[in-house]
Amino acid sequence: EHLIHLQRRALLNLGLSRIDSRCRDLLSAFFFAPEEQSYEDIARRLNMSINSIGPTRQRCLGRLRKILTEMGEDWYEDA
Repeated sequence: EHLIHLQRRALLNLGLSRIDSRCRDLLSAFFFAPEEQSYEDIARRLNMSINSIGPTRQRCLGRLRKILTEMGEDWYEDA
């Protein structure tokens, strides 16, 4: 189980490395930050409108999903 987790994390990191920096920064702020951040904090740090955070996050997740699918990985559907 630990090995599967490490493999998934490695694939996710590879997928993130193939996405644009804006999406990578936004997704990292939501999912990999050491502590939970508010939309206000994320918007301020990334110099984005708070109203664009949600829609941008959805588009970025879609891009990441597409990249992972192109890599032949559909494991995220099981997670």
